[in-house]
Amino acid sequence: MQHLGHLEEIGDTGTRDSRDKARGILQVLKTVKFVMFLNFLMPYLDMISAVSKVFQDNDSTVEVVFRRVDSVVKQLTSLAKPEKLNRILSNGIEERGGSVVWKDTVLHTGRPQRGRGHAADLATYKKEVVLLCQGICDRTLHHLGSRFEVILSNPVFSSARVLFQFSTWPTEEEDDDFGDDNIRVLHQHFHALLQQKDFDIDSCIREWVELKSLCRAQLATMSKLPAFSTFWMSVLTREQEEDFKHIFVILRLVLVIPIHTAECERSFSLMNVVKSDWRTRLDPHTLTSLMAISLDNNTVSTFDPLPAVGLWWAGRRRRPSTQPYGARARRAVQQECNPSESDTDDEV
Repeated sequence: MQHLGHLEEIGDTGTRDSRDKARGILQVLKTVKFVMFLNFLMPYLDMISAVSKVFQDNDSTVEVVFRRVDSVVKQLTSLAKPEKLNRILSNGIEERGGSVVWKDTVLHTGRPQRGRGHAADLATYKKEVVLLCQGICDRTLHHLGSRFEVILSNPVFSSARVLFQFSTWPTEEEDDDFGDDNIRVLHQHFHALLQQKDFDIDSCIREWVELKSLCRAQLATMSKLPAFSTFWMSVLTREQEEDFKHIFVILRLVLVIPIHTAECERSFSLMNVVKSDWRTRLDPHTLTSLMAISLDNNTVSTFDPLPAVGLWWAGRRRRPSTQPYGARARRAVQQECNPSESDTDDEV
């Protein structure tokens, strides 16, 4: 509404060119179809931005991508239903004395369209906007499917999700070798890397059975399901490494599977900022350190200095008992072998 008031002010007091532009924009903004489309656009953009945020967050995991895309697809499918669109499009719009009003602003019904002798009524406009919004939802669903088909149908991503997404685990009574095949898929994909860790598939499956029982017992004591990465990171830090040596290797690989390249793109942009035209002689090591500091989002309130202090202390030999430096002792000036001035006077 503030922007509308600003445009109205420009339309009255601006220059000739700006007045014409402001009045033209107002003529479009104050139409019934535009306001209806705006009501649709607000929830639609919220859904799309939720997907976009996943691929900008450094903490995104495979589970988050599956869950967010699936959620947005369901929301868009629900949004495209005519009854829901009719309710959303009519939000804030009402008829008063033969005029259409939105937040105390009288809307224009528009010029008569071709083939019509008069401007359409509110129901006709709503029907047209519903068809337009349904087309947008259908095209968005199509592009989401084609865009994420590689991820959603990838056997490695699917196995990682099925294996460690505890909210979809079957009950203990229905658990008939659940996850064993998924472990084999991940083992086959990461075979070269797992060989370096002396990985044993049979031991991993035995540890997996024990880990499932342990996690089910922990989840049963919680009032609500924790976040995916939070729960598994706590498992990694709480349980003994020797008891789950092989399955923990698989878990760590799943947690660090790269989902996007946003961090790499940020690094290239940051490199151009840090190494500007005035700092072209920066040493590569210094540039790397400065970029690492800038990419780390820790603030003063959240930064933990103890690891840095420990690294500094272990880097070289320190002398904690050394006293602060005082005034430096003056160097002893050696007397010259020449006789002093007094001796010379005596001789004279």
